[in-house]
Amino acid sequence: MLEKLFFKKKKLNILKDNNSNWMFYYLSKIFKFNKENQTNSYYIISDCDGVLTDGGHYYDQNGKLFKKYGSGDSEIIKSILKNFQNINFIFVTNDKFGSKITKSRVMDITNNLETHNSMFIENINAIERINLINKIKSENNNSKILYIGDSLSDIIVLSSSDYSCCPKNANKEVYKYCD
Repeated sequence: MLEKLFFKKKKLNILKDNNSNWMFYYLSKIFKFNKENQTNSYYIISDCDGVLTDGGHYYDQNGKLFKKYGSGDSEIIKSILKNFQNINFIFVTNDKFGSKITKSRVMDITNNLETHNSMFIENINAIERINLINKIKSENNNSKILYIGDSLSDIIVLSSSDYSCCPKNANKEVYKYCD
């Protein structure tokens, strides 16, 4: 979950509690900006399952019932959206059977996506995520992109972004592709 991200190359193995100050620290180091000087556009593209959740999918005989989300993630994301007007949060999922659950949580975190620079994209695979990154870069020359992913399918997307990180519980192979 977001409050336990792994950043290898920058030697910021930050595994803190739910206090969002660590995220501000990371953003200021990686994106090289502060709250007073926000001249570029920044994008945080986050996979949902395994990043915002514990990675579990809970079923009964009728299908998927729920997912477990971390409470700290909500506070971190709200804090980022409130304090950094030039950060755009894009939540992505390829979970075709649980995207309504995920969208509901994202809408809750972002107050229905209306007041912030955020969006939710469902049914988007790794290749489409790379295309999204390329589109953002072509439309916004000074943009920087941080991708957060946890699974093997995220590796090519992590490699295509400017910065990359993963939750502590990500597949161990994914760690190799994180900043």
